[in-house]
Amino acid sequence: MKNYNNNQVKNEKKTDKTRKRDQISLSKEALELQNFKGKLQATSKEREERITRLKRDVKQGDYNVSGEDIAKKMLDQVINKFV
Repeated sequence: MKNYNNNQVKNEKKTDKTRKRDQISLSKEALELQNFKGKLQATSKEREERITRLKRDVKQGDYNVSGEDIAKKMLDQVINKFV
C-alpha cells in the first residue's frame, strides 16, 4: 500500500509539471465576423443617436425638409417600382 501511495504522489507531481494551459485560436473567418460585429454595433449606436436627434427636432418643431428633397424621394420610389 505504501508503494502505491508513493507512485500516486509521483504521478501527481509529474502531472502538475506537464499541465498545459488551454488555448484557442480563431479562424480568419471568425476574426472577420468579430470585426464586422464591432462595426455593426458602432453603426447601430450612430443610428440610435441620429433617431434621437430627429425625434427631438420633430417634437420641438425644428425638423424641416425641403420640398425638393421630398419630390426627389417620391420620384425615386416611383421609378424603382417600375424598374
